[in-house]
Amino acid sequence: MNLESRISNLEFNLMSAFLFNFFLFTTEGGTRNESGWWGDFLHFYNEYLNYPGFEAWRFFNLALFVAIMIYLLKKPLTDAFK
Repeated sequence: MNLESRISNLEFNLMSAFLFNFFLFTTEGGTRNESGWWGDFLHFYNEYLNYPGFEAWRFFNLALFVAIMIYLLKKPLTDAFK
């Protein structure tokens, strides 16, 4: 890939990210009494996973960070660092 196509690709990614975020921020929130599988999921999420300071996404981020650190620490050092 040449520089011009990379810049064009980056501009497209930034514009699509901006538009997607704009769409998310301007959409209307759901009602309090949702029905169906989405309401069941929201009830499950708020009841079991959404404790303040104890959110499940923190454990996912921690597991991902630990996995990357283990991978990087187990890689052998190159000759430049020996």
